[in-house]
Amino acid sequence: MNKGNKVRKIGKKASHRKSLISTQLTTLFEFGKLKTTTPKAKVVKGHAESFINKIKKLDSEVEKIRFADKKLNNTNAIKNGIKYIVDGAAKVTIARVSYRAGDNAELSELELVDFDKIFEKKSASKKSSKSSKSKKSDSKEKKEK
Repeated sequence: MNKGNKVRKIGKKASHRKSLISTQLTTLFEFGKLKTTTPKAKVVKGHAESFINKIKKLDSEVEKIRFADKKLNNTNAIKNGIKYIVDGAAKVTIARVSYRAGDNAELSELELVDFDKIFEKKSASKKSSKSSKSKKSDSKEKKEK
């Protein structure tokens, strides 16, 4: 019986559990979504909410980056995570999606609420630059003809 245990073991040793949570947190804050099994999603949600609350309490940008660097493995995830926490509502939700084909494990999707809205400007600016480049190449082709 696992009475009084505060840590969800999720069938992993401590070192593996720590690296798994770190990797999944990095993926979550880099892309805004993460699809994993439900028990892992519940554990990662707790760690993500703890991470969000600790970043909100820190005052300077340098302190935020140092703390995020300990938890997240990727510079992109650190930048996205800090920007999301400062600018947005900073909330994590779990939605049960389906069952995995091989072992019928329940899959869930972790999502940062309004992550897409905050980072929408990046994708819109990239699309416009691509379209202007294609217009330039089209005009060059016409001139050659």
